[in-house]
Amino acid sequence: MGEGFFPFGVRREDVPALLDVVRRSALEAGRDPSSIEVTMESFQPGGEAALADVKAAEAVGATRVLLPAAMFGRHPQEELARYAEDVIRRI
Repeated sequence: MGEGFFPFGVRREDVPALLDVVRRSALEAGRDPSSIEVTMESFQPGGEAALADVKAAEAVGATRVLLPAAMFGRHPQEELARYAEDVIRRI
């Protein structure tokens, strides 16, 4: 049921076991497991820590990463641009 999986608040090391359940369930329902988008969150506002966090999410199966807008403070346009340079362009 659904088009994606969002294990919000789950420790990265616990995600692979949950994804096994998601994939098995998809197969049992006659669905292609690769069609299920895996979304994870990151609370790192930039720099090497943010890059490492996004790469860790990707390594356990994330296909999309959500960033809380509040994390970008009073100057979101500037801070998001910096995040794009620090992280997005390097992935």
